[in-house]
Amino acid sequence: MQATETSPPPVAHWTEGLAGGPGLALASPPRWHLALALAVIALLAVAIGVQTWAWQVDDERQTLASRLEVHAAALDTELTRHEALPMVLALDPRLGAALAAPQDAAVIAAGNVYLQQTQLRTGAEAVFLIDSTGKTVAASNHDQPDSFIGQNYAFRPYVQEALAGRLGRFYAVGTTTGRPGYFLAAPVQRNPRGDAAGDGVVAVKVSLAAFEASLKPGGGVTVLADGAGVLMLSSEPGLRYRTLAPLSEQTRQGLDATRQYTGQSLQAVLPGTDLLAADKLPRLPTLLGVSAEPALAGLSEVVRRPAGGLGWQLVAFVDTPNARRTGLLAGTACGLAGMGTVMLWQMRALRRRRRAELLQVEDEIRRRIALGTEHLHAQLAEQARTENLLRRTTDSAVQAGKLAVLGQLAAGISHELNQPLTAMRNYADNALLMMDTGRAEGVRGNLQQIGALTDRMGQITSHLRAHARMQPEPVGPVSVRGAVDNALVLLRATAAQGAAPTVDIQPPGLQVLAEPVRLEQALVNLLRNAMDAGQGRAASQISATVEGTQVCIRVRDHGPGMAPDVLARLFEPFFTTKPAGRGLGLGLAVSRMIVRGLGGELQAGNAAGGGAEFSVFLPRAMPLPPSAD
Repeated sequence: MQATETSPPPVAHWTEGLAGGPGLALASPPRWHLALALAVIALLAVAIGVQTWAWQVDDERQTLASRLEVHAAALDTELTRHEALPMVLALDPRLGAALAAPQDAAVIAAGNVYLQQTQLRTGAEAVFLIDSTGKTVAASNHDQPDSFIGQNYAFRPYVQEALAGRLGRFYAVGTTTGRPGYFLAAPVQRNPRGDAAGDGVVAVKVSLAAFEASLKPGGGVTVLADGAGVLMLSSEPGLRYRTLAPLSEQTRQGLDATRQYTGQSLQAVLPGTDLLAADKLPRLPTLLGVSAEPALAGLSEVVRRPAGGLGWQLVAFVDTPNARRTGLLAGTACGLAGMGTVMLWQMRALRRRRRAELLQVEDEIRRRIALGTEHLHAQLAEQARTENLLRRTTDSAVQAGKLAVLGQLAAGISHELNQPLTAMRNYADNALLMMDTGRAEGVRGNLQQIGALTDRMGQITSHLRAHARMQPEPVGPVSVRGAVDNALVLLRATAAQGAAPTVDIQPPGLQVLAEPVRLEQALVNLLRNAMDAGQGRAASQISATVEGTQVCIRVRDHGPGMAPDVLARLFEPFFTTKPAGRGLGLGLAVSRMIVRGLGGELQAGNAAGGGAEFSVFLPRAMPLPPSAD
């Protein structure tokens, strides 16, 4: 582009006066103007850089908080996955027998085998039985060099809580094996029908090594601390069994009494520094006279979240290099932009003969600003992709947790609702046939039965939820004949395949103290098993008689009976002799749990004339005396 003396270019037209050019006499700006402009630009660049860094730090903390939410959900799932196991094991009569006869080698051997099989099936690290003095009488590792048998664990809080009748929970380093684990314990009674509590304890030890391994991905350092600030699990092995703050003498005495971290020094991560509630690590620790922990070198931000429900907290120590880089980049871009403005301003004070050189410098500055801005946009786009990936990962983890819970409930719910669904299908088919023949009244009756069964399914799911919450249910007088009739209604489709069971209730108006739906559920399970066992033979029988203060309801089939090994395992959850697809092995275990929850007992054996016989003992409900009126 050509320029003339009469029409100078806009960039340099006011500089003519500096070289004595004609027409323009603008003076060069004072030096203090330039210094002030540079100071303002520097302050603006620093302010923008600091603000951008603060925004990025806040975003990084939110990302860390989301990551800790995922870890907390995974920890809760891992801890609750095994909570029901000790309570179910406590119902097994072999454990009560082992507590009642600790000197009987055969009984103890049977208990050892049962605990070992349970450990192999559930994936727990160890399952063991403790008597009321704290001594281990049976264990899944009975044949290992570091067996728990003979060891006394009365000093452990989970043993003390279970002996008091509560579910015990405790995380500690094993005093026998030296391996850490999460301990769950439930009380076991020698006599399941007695009133005594705390005869013994069945304990389950679960390893959290898999959860600890999941803390490593993601960068930085993530730890799980207990209520005292001791780091139980850590993505950095060197921090395990260190503390977030120096422990008081009282806290150390409490830990020594329970031997929770036996053999560990429990030294603070940063001596003299309390990190229990801090949201940042100290900067320049050497200047503060603190010896920095190598595993935490270069880390600054601290994010924490409660987890586990036992006073534990997940803590993440993560640096924010992306925030520093983004802030530095934003400040640099702002500074470059400001400096470009100043340089443009200064270029207009130069002589016209340097116009081409100044334009080249301007183009270079603009190119660098564009590159810096493009790089900043690329950084922001990468950060957005990372956030989307973390969000998708979090959603997948939550969905997996939901599916895991649904999988655990599906077996029990499908077993309880199978009979009403079968009966509803039968009524629906009959209604279609009646509609074809014009029997409207019969159709109405079948629809009413379907409606009643729907209400009954709602009652079943309601009781399943109440059972999951371990809430007691009210009991009252229940007609034995009515409960049997309702159970046979549910089994009408099954009874149609063979002879219907015969019923004999003596006296006819006999009543028991129970809850109607739960009693009917237990009877449905027993009658269905009897019908399956007696197919092709004589009809099964159900009878009820008075025996003292109790009522005995007997369900007998005319099948082949039960072998001794089957009788020994009859009430184990998921044990069944039926072919695949015909049963889940939950019916008898659930029935015994129902009967015991009603204050009774369920017994099984072979009848004298052949076949199997199940006896339900429940308290008798005495009829009210006649009114004086």
